Amino acid sequence: MLDKILAERFIDKISEFTEYNVNIMNEKGIIIASKDKDRIGGFHEIAYKIINGEDDQIITEHEEHNYLGVKYGINMAIFYHHKKIGVIGMTGKPDEVAPILKIMRMSVETMLEYELYKEDIQHRKNLKEQFLNLILYGEDTDLFSLKYYASQLGYSETAVRIPILITTEGNVDTSQLLRKIKEGSLHTYEDISAVTREKQIIIFKCFDKGKILQGTYKYVIGEYLGNFLGFLLDRDIECHFYIGTFQNELEEYRKAYQQCCWLRDHVKAKSRGVYFYDYAGEYIHSLVPFMELHQIYHVFEELLDEKNQDDIVELVDALERNNYNLVDSSKELFIHKNTLVFRLNKLKVIFSINPLQKSNEREFLKYMCAYFKRKRNGF
Repeated sequence: MLDKILAERFIDKISEFTEYNVNIMNEKGIIIASKDKDRIGGFHEIAYKIINGEDDQIITEHEEHNYLGVKYGINMAIFYHHKKIGVIGMTGKPDEVAPILKIMRMSVETMLEYELYKEDIQHRKNLKEQFLNLILYGEDTDLFSLKYYASQLGYSETAVRIPILITTEGNVDTSQLLRKIKEGSLHTYEDISAVTREKQIIIFKCFDKGKILQGTYKYVIGEYLGNFLGFLLDRDIECHFYIGTFQNELEEYRKAYQQCCWLRDHVKAKSRGVYFYDYAGEYIHSLVPFMELHQIYHVFEELLDEKNQDDIVELVDALERNNYNLVDSSKELFIHKNTLVFRLNKLKVIFSINPLQKSNEREFLKYMCAYFKRKRNGF
């Protein structure tokens, strides 16, 4: 527990300020650091007695020939979490060295706590990096490892979490931005967060199960990210938030993260916050094998020239985005409503359908346009 290098470093530092000889012994009573280098490695019987006995301090008035490796002075136990882990001793008249030694003991204990704290932080950081790498980039789902890391890091395995992928533009320090989020009062110890290889921020935000079915989850996320968004806007940092699907099983986190990435790569939304459940239909459409669409729609693709295909895709996409509201769709396309109606009537004639009245005919057009776009973009 008491590191030899740490002890030697302490002795080297205090040697500049005192002429007294100081020794530090480990839990076995071995001198691991001393101003008197010749004593290093020797056995200190008093230290061994303190470690294994009831006394926390032993004063030696003069050199004790009954004790091996002991000179006159004071030896005091070094504690870590109320447990004796070593001994610090100072040679000299007890009444002179006692106050100095107490300060030195406190200094060693404080230094030890700080060093072990840093080790714990680094250990946790390493564990968390391995945990996130397994979630985000692991080829195969290793549930045993996921549960091990979650347990070591103190994360609940069954808590409901929702992934939030945050992208920014420009030359920004995403690690610093993540620290800003974690400073927020609504960020909890159950929230799992990291910076991805693409220098984007991923957060698996822990959610109160009772709020999922109350229709308020978007509000809760907005409240969680509100101050951070204000921080970014104040600094003219452009950003987007891609919110995925609720999950309560660790092995599903990678898929949920990939769904956020799908939003990032395929959805061109006007708002900064993009929610997967608003685009679940489009995502499911994207999973349909291209050859299935080809088998269903390839004849239409051959009969319609490229200009007609482009016009149909533009019209149907606008109608879909505006829930087939003709006024809003015409505004988006920067055309008069009558022009939009004319184009829509043309569709009705070509395919003998009425998508304004029949949802299944809307689906027909949606999948056909998806086929046209995927064929144009190389599947």
